[in-house]
Amino acid sequence: MPNSNDITALEATALLDALRTAANGTVWWLSHITPEHDHCLTVGVRGHLGALTWDEEPGGTWIPANGTNTTHADYFTPDGDHNPQLPGTEVPYELVLEAVTEFIHTGARPRCVAWIQVSDAA
Repeated sequence: MPNSNDITALEATALLDALRTAANGTVWWLSHITPEHDHCLTVGVRGHLGALTWDEEPGGTWIPANGTNTTHADYFTPDGDHNPQLPGTEVPYELVLEAVTEFIHTGARPRCVAWIQVSDAA
């Protein structure tokens, strides 16, 4: 699976299967780009946890309001490059799958996650 994908070109079942069988600590960037906006959901999977970050232009960066990690969490791209995720981005694995499913269908920030802007989280 490539590092970054435009969700308009993805097959939902294949993406969810890849997430379910991901190596421990793998991260991807899922994008939805139109002339009006550029949205990106960063998704990581690490055992029973996963990481979520929402970036939008314009709009900034958002993380889950209930993220559990207090320090950067180690994740890696499918190519093996280290890509630590921000504090506050880890949530239960099931919520990651739910958020990805919603994003694939809507192209919008998943409503199943309560989000806070990164500047608000500091």
